[in-house]
Amino acid sequence: MAATVGVLPSKLTARLGPSLSATVRIVGPRALLWFVPASSFHLQTPASDPGTYRFNKHEIAHHFCTVCGVAPFAEGEKDGQKLAAMNVRCLAGIELADLAIRHVDGRSL
Repeated sequence: MAATVGVLPSKLTARLGPSLSATVRIVGPRALLWFVPASSFHLQTPASDPGTYRFNKHEIAHHFCTVCGVAPFAEGEKDGQKLAAMNVRCLAGIELADLAIRHVDGRSL
């Protein structure tokens, strides 16, 4: 599965699973997230190309295209496992209406 946003082409080697929609400021208005092991995600451009934004506890690196501003992925860790959070809206050939979406009230966490 491929994703290309601005100047950030990438490739995924994982099967699409349930996605997450959260009511938090940075995710809610712009992304549906799909979490995969970091080893399943391969950025096909130098790691220095995307811009990076960290907020709150600074535990998640939210990456964005410095040309168009879209945030196609983030990286973090949970329970010792490195994860990539893919913005499903950036994946080629995905019909959002066909996805299993789990809604999370992130503002209450």
